[in-house]
Amino acid sequence: AALAVGTTTAYFLGLMPGTGGGGDSGTNSSNDTSTPAATAPPAAGSAVPKAFLGTWQGNLTSENGIPGGQLTITIERGKVGQKVASGDITLSALKCRSLWRLVRAEPKELVMNSRFKETEGQPLCSSGSTEERFTLKSDGSIGYAAKDKPAGNPTGTLRKLD
Repeated sequence: AALAVGTTTAYFLGLMPGTGGGGDSGTNSSNDTSTPAATAPPAAGSAVPKAFLGTWQGNLTSENGIPGGQLTITIERGKVGQKVASGDITLSALKCRSLWRLVRAEPKELVMNSRFKETEGQPLCSSGSTEERFTLKSDGSIGYAAKDKPAGNPTGTLRKLD
């Protein structure tokens, strides 16, 4: 039990996923290519494909199997370099607010950066991750993977709420 508490505490202090320290170990993206919605064109005046738009939610887990909280994110229209998403990661009483800037958009994958001055200084939350991948899956969900070594390179599956 002491190891679990110590590991969880180290995990929290190692920074919440999705708002983590931007580590640079491997990525995890889906190879699934069968989603018709994934080939939808971007929303008018936007680089973000329509299939990504809306509010999504799911639980995150580190590569070591440690629960990383629940990510809720709202993805909006926007172009590369613009803020296209906002949301939070909640684990017990801890809530870390995040903003995401679009780095790259493809029909089935968004790459975003969550480093924003506006979200710095949150207790037990980091200044963000420079690479977070959101990949459409064949069942309509989104696979999430953050390149965030301090947070254990969290991954999860997000489902649309609206």
